[in-house]
Amino acid sequence: MEMEKMKQELEKSGAILAHVGFLTYDNDKAMERLNQVPGFGEWVSDATDWSEENMIVGPPNSIRCSNGTVWGSVNVELVQPLEGKSKGTHFAEYLEKSGEGLHHFCYKFPEYDDFKNALSYMLDLGCKDVHHGKLIFGADSEYAGELLVEFCYIAVEPSGLYIELNWTHPNA
Repeated sequence: MEMEKMKQELEKSGAILAHVGFLTYDNDKAMERLNQVPGFGEWVSDATDWSEENMIVGPPNSIRCSNGTVWGSVNVELVQPLEGKSKGTHFAEYLEKSGEGLHHFCYKFPEYDDFKNALSYMLDLGCKDVHHGKLIFGADSEYAGELLVEFCYIAVEPSGLYIELNWTHPNA
């Protein structure tokens, strides 16, 4: 796989590096440890249930994400698969095989078409989409029924790491 071509495609699409993602068994312990490093700020955490209707590739799962910033400019995401709700998922299997640590680099796209084109390009290169989902705005939103967010995790062989491609509605 040609990494330079992937890089050029991401740059051409206007994608930006949104965050660096780490998998953990326990986000609270990871945040406590990271807060000992100078420059880490506050964390924002939430749990998300990805039901069957939200998943395009991969089984339903529940994760807790904690997002923080280092020195005000580097975004870090901690992902903790929730026990009993994530068995057999990409995140749980990765933790079992590789343990805690660096998992992915997230690239966020300004336009949905750019997201879809980059995904198609990477799949054409032979990359594998291992975890892919989407959320739709709820009925109480002025954007009800519209796509809120779509993401996918692409395996970057042979590194054992992943690229997350992400598009989020501009009014989210």
